Amino acid sequence: MIFDIKVGEFKLNMIDRVSIKRSVLTLGNTATIVLPGIMHNKELDVKSKLKIQDKVTIKLGYNDISNLETEFEGYLTGITIENGIIQLECEDALQQYRKAVKNKEFSGADAGVKKILEHVSKEVSSACKVVCDNNLEYEKFIIRGKTGYDILKKIQDDLKLNIYFRDNELHAHSMGSKTYGKATYNFATNIESDNLRYKKEEERKVKVITQGDKKDKEGKQIIGEVGDAKGDQVTLNISGMNKENLNKVAAEVHSRSSYEGYEGTFRAWLIPYCDAGYEATINNDEEKDKTGTYYVTAVETEFSSSGAVRTISLGKKM
Repeated sequence: MIFDIKVGEFKLNMIDRVSIKRSVLTLGNTATIVLPGIMHNKELDVKSKLKIQDKVTIKLGYNDISNLETEFEGYLTGITIENGIIQLECEDALQQYRKAVKNKEFSGADAGVKKILEHVSKEVSSACKVVCDNNLEYEKFIIRGKTGYDILKKIQDDLKLNIYFRDNELHAHSMGSKTYGKATYNFATNIESDNLRYKKEEERKVKVITQGDKKDKEGKQIIGEVGDAKGDQVTLNISGMNKENLNKVAAEVHSRSSYEGYEGTFRAWLIPYCDAGYEATINNDEEKDKTGTYYVTAVETEFSSSGAVRTISLGKKM
């Protein structure tokens, strides 16, 4: 097991373990680095050498240090020392967005998702470029007494977009519309264990209703509806959006469920490399008809001297 971990100006020579959580469903990626508190019979004095906001880079792999994957880039957000163990908490570029944003009201063409995100990034002085392939618009969007994080969270909750950071970019996409690579797995060879369930499409019937905060000319609440009336009902309340965009949000949520295939998680090794936003092909030699490719929504990587595993969460079928 080989690692290359840098925190601020320092390169770590010894670790106990590392845990990295990456997801397109949560706003930020995080990492926890656990160090032994004592080395060569001396206590490590990390608090005088490391400081909050130090840049953190974590690279992991096997055997050859020239062939490591960059698993995490971000900032040191916390240091705890307890029972002879040092724990370093880290967060990606989301850390820059935990700042207050000036009050502002958006309307018309300025109330599109991309323009709001660009404004927020500028307000918090982030160098992140906004990458957004979504054309959803609010009729009115109001910022009042909010941080950048609050605003990203509201848009994520309202529109069910995947909003996350990657390679110093702030991304906003519908699930599966943006992918970054491919990994292939097989139950017989490189899946250690799984918590997967295969469902037929008829088991996934769902009706999605998006309710606006306005009424039409007849005095009825404006809503969007997509799906099977006999399916489980999901209701979302979204303010400041017209019927057309309410229907788009309903269609996006519905598309995440309406497929035949696996759902859940499985555990695999460090290789092949897999990240949130990847396409994972699951081969089933015993039941060929269940082989398929899925959008990866999250990957949790655990690394130590004894080995490394990834817990991979599947989203919709591609």
